Formats: sequence, structure tokens, C-alpha cells
Amino acid sequence: MSDYKYIKFTDLTSAVGQTEQTVAIYGLRNNNFDGGFDLLRFTYLLADAGSNQVEIAVVGPDGSTPFTGGGAPGYTSADYVAFCNAIVDFIFDAMQSGKTLTEVKCGLGGTIRQDLGVITSLTFA
Repeated sequence: MSDYKYIKFTDLTSAVGQTEQTVAIYGLRNNNFDGGFDLLRFTYLLADAGSNQVEIAVVGPDGSTPFTGGGAPGYTSADYVAFCNAIVDFIFDAMQSGKTLTEVKCGLGGTIRQDLGVITSLTFA
């Protein structure tokens, strides 16, 4: 298992006190943009049937409002897709660079294209 790649998301918003999550990034199959432009869902090829998806909640660059529906003035669904694509690119870059662990701040101090949006939480579906 030493050659599996992982990303450690930190500074997550949590109601139960868990503010970090380490996620395996091997076997990535696809990603879906849904949830009214506030959710990015990754589906894994190799995973337990009960937890084969990782959902990443995102909001606009102000850190609190969604990209559409009256939130994040001046930002559109295209900005949401661009931000989600930046997350996907980050994960693939970590895989291709051979890193075994990459740490990403995902709360309001997030590091993935914070100019476009902020990752607020990470859950297994």
C-alpha cells in the first residue's frame, strides 16, 4: 500500500469536531458537478460499496454563499465548474507527481483556487 496516493484535507467545517480527512486518490473514476452548484462528487472505481463516493462541498470566494441562486455576486456556474476542475487537476497532479501525501487546507483558508471558491466540507456518501 506504500504506492497508493493520498490527499489530507484539513481545516474542514465539522459539527462533530472532525476537521481533517485523509482520502485515497487511487481508482478515481469520474466526478459529477451537481447540488445546485455547491457540491462536487467523486466516484471511485475501487471502494467499499457503502462508501464509494466522496462529496466535497464548495461555496463562492466569499466563503459562505453558493455560486448561483443569489450568492457570490458576479460568479456564475462557469466559475463553479472552473473551481471544481481546479480541484480535479490538483488531485491528478498529486497522482502524477508521485506524492504519497498532499495536504490541502479546505476551510476558509483553502489553497485550491481560493479566488474562485472555498471547500467547506468533505463527506463520504
